[in-house]
Amino acid sequence: MLHQDPNPYDVLEISPAATDKEIIQAFMLAMKKRKYTSEQIANARKLLINQKERIIADILRPIIPTVRRFRNFNIKECDIDKLTWEILPEFDGLEHKDNIEKIIAEAYREDFIDNE
Repeated sequence: MLHQDPNPYDVLEISPAATDKEIIQAFMLAMKKRKYTSEQIANARKLLINQKERIIADILRPIIPTVRRFRNFNIKECDIDKLTWEILPEFDGLEHKDNIEKIIAEAYREDFIDNE
């Protein structure tokens, strides 16, 4: 499995708008908290102090927070009775292999005609 370092902003618990002084202060605080290894904290500080590396970190920072696993899920809360399934007419007749091959060939012909 591929190992990926945590985002430097998460390691130092700072925003992307943090100044160099705030990065250094966050570095010292993170070393005291020991939530991450000292190597990860040092790499985060080094990366964010370097302007070119910081731009890359800004681009790679996820916009949406990571989804955590559900601890428990009560399916009774879902309104399953209101769910409806609609089978599209394009999929009618796909029960047999011969029908699938005919439909694919027809789609290719239509695509070829549209591209001319």
